[in-house]
Amino acid sequence: MADSSNINRSNALFVCSKINGAARPTDEKVLSNHEAISVRSRGTSRSARKVLSSSDLKWADIVLVMEHRHKQRISDDFPGETKYKRIHVLDNQVSC
Repeated sequence: MADSSNINRSNALFVCSKINGAARPTDEKVLSNHEAISVRSRGTSRSARKVLSSSDLKWADIVLVMEHRHKQRISDDFPGETKYKRIHVLDNQVSC
C-alpha cells in the first residue's frame, strides 16, 4: 500500500446556488473518498448553508460549477480571485 502522506492533494470546490439538494453532496462524496483530492461544496445564494467566500476560491485548485449562471455570478462577485482561475461548468441537469 502506498504512503498517502507523500501524495500532493488537489482542492476541488463544487459551487451551486444553495447546496441544499441531493445532487451536490453526492458529487462531493464521490471525490471525497479519493486520497489525492480534498473537496468542499459552497453556494452562491446568501441563504445557502455554506456561502461561497473569497477564502474558498483561494483554497481551490479547481472550481466546478453546475450552470453557466454560477460561473458568471462567481466572476462578478469575486473578480480578483477568479482573474486567473479556471472555472469548469458541468452543465448539470439537476436543479441546485
